[in-house]
Amino acid sequence: ENINSDLIIYALYEKEKIIVGENQRFTSIQDAIDYAIDGDVIYINEGTYDGFVINKSIELRGNNYNIDPKSNRNDETTIISDIIINASNVIINGIEVINKTKFTFDNLSSNVENIKFEYCKVSNSTVNENNARDVAVFNLASNNNYFIKNITIDNCYISKSQDARSMIVYGVDIEGLVIQNSSFYGTANKSSYNDGIKIDNKENGNASFGIKGNVIIKNNIFKNYSQYPIWFRQYSSGSYLIENNTFENVGQTLNTHSAVTFVSSIDCNNIEINVLDNTIINGYMLFRIDESNDISNIICNIYLDLIKVL
Repeated sequence: ENINSDLIIYALYEKEKIIVGENQRFTSIQDAIDYAIDGDVIYINEGTYDGFVINKSIELRGNNYNIDPKSNRNDETTIISDIIINASNVIINGIEVINKTKFTFDNLSSNVENIKFEYCKVSNSTVNENNARDVAVFNLASNNNYFIKNITIDNCYISKSQDARSMIVYGVDIEGLVIQNSSFYGTANKSSYNDGIKIDNKENGNASFGIKGNVIIKNNIFKNYSQYPIWFRQYSSGSYLIENNTFENVGQTLNTHSAVTFVSSIDCNNIEINVLDNTIINGYMLFRIDESNDISNIICNIYLDLIKVL
C-alpha cells in the first residue's frame, strides 16, 4: 500500500544496565557513578570495593538489595573506605560496610535532601576509635553552612566491635529523620560509654539548629548501649515519635542514663514528644529531659511510668 504522508519512525531501545563487578564494564564504583546520569540505578556485584563520592541523584543496589541484613546473607557487596554523599535523591540499598568505613557528607556546596539507607549492614564497626565527638558510622553532620533534609535509615543492621566511646548515628543541622525497622548492637562492656543515635552540636560547639522537623524512630532494637541509645540536644521546634522500640541492657547508672534523653532544650518551643509502646529490658530509665532552661513549651505524651525530668 502506498504511503501518502510523512512517516515518523521512533526507535525503541532498552536503557543500559550499569553493573559494577569483576568482568563487567566497570570494576570501580566511582567510575560507574562518573558515567551515570541523574535517575540511574547502579548494580554492584558481590566483592570488596573502595569508597566513593556520590554527586548525582542515583540509586546504588548492592548484591543483597532488599534482603534483610539480619539474615545470613552471603556474597556481600562490601565497602572498605568512606562513602561520601554530596547530592540529593540518593538511595543506598543492600551494601555492607566494615571496620572504619562510614557514610558521611563532606564539603557540601548546597543543601541536600531525600537520602535513604535501606537494607544496609554495618559489620564489626571500629569507627571513632579516637573518641571524637562528631564521628559515627552514619555521620550526618552538615557543613559549609548547608544542611541535610529528609534522611531515612530503614531495615539496616549495625554491629559494633569497639569499646571506645562512639556513636552509630550522629547528626548536626538536619531536618527530618526516620530510623525504623533496624537493629543496633553495641558492646556489652558497661564502661565503654558507647551511644546509639546522637543529635548534637558540632565539635566547636556551634550549630544552626541541631535538628528540626519530624523525627520518627520506631520498630528498632537497641542492645548493649552503656550510655545513651537515643540522645538529642534540641535547639528549636520539632515533633518526635519514639514508638515500639526495644531497649535491652542499656544505661550504666540509675540516676544518669536513660534509653531516650533530651538535653539542654534551649530556645525550644512547641516540641511534641511521643514515647509510645516501647519495651525496656535490664535498663534503668526510659525517658529523661535534662538541663532544660524552660520546659513549659515541651509537650510530652508518655504512656509508661519510667520517666525522669530534671
